[in-house]
Amino acid sequence: MASLKSQKISNLLLHILGLVSFTSSFTYLFSHTTKLTNSFGGPFQQLTILCLLFSTLTFALGFLVDITNSALILRIRAWLLTFITPMELLLTIAYWSLLAYDPALIIDTRTAGKPPLLADMGFHLFPAIFLVLDSILTPPIAISKRTALIVSAGLVGTYWGWIVLCESRNGFWVYPIVGKLGNLERFIALTLWVGVLWVVWRLVESFKRWVQSGMNETSRVGRKTK
Repeated sequence: MASLKSQKISNLLLHILGLVSFTSSFTYLFSHTTKLTNSFGGPFQQLTILCLLFSTLTFALGFLVDITNSALILRIRAWLLTFITPMELLLTIAYWSLLAYDPALIIDTRTAGKPPLLADMGFHLFPAIFLVLDSILTPPIAISKRTALIVSAGLVGTYWGWIVLCESRNGFWVYPIVGKLGNLERFIALTLWVGVLWVVWRLVESFKRWVQSGMNETSRVGRKTK
């Protein structure tokens, strides 16, 4: 009983901290207008901001579960968490890697500037950390590999359609690197994105089960020694 109560408190504190971080990022975002934020689609052309939006929704639902114990909200949230976590992880790795290699590939200074380091971490690091921690504390749900692949492809395809629409209205790509690729290269990149996202999903699920298994074993040993 004490262990369950302790976990509920941990979940609640994590969700509150996450929501504070995400809210701070949105506050910074909407207080700094750029050509990008004033264009069609606004900041929601960026995958970073869309992921941050869904991360916020996931944590808000988590907070509701903490105070209501709703089984329905828990299941909806578990599905969101299952797919937004690998997306955030992949986004974080890709962002910092490309930023180190050539910032001009992902940041167009004519449409949007690079935020200060702490704000940048709020967009491209903290969400991934919070989501991984939340995944570890959340019971797993049964999702087949095929379903995960279909959902991954659907997410990537939907986002691609969205930024194509935005480019047709604005006359520029949200990420400069997209404009440097030909149609075949874009298709290959999207296919790889789906594949890598699926692989990251599997890695996250395996890591989550491994950690939870260790936590359960530790809890069992602790009960036996009492």
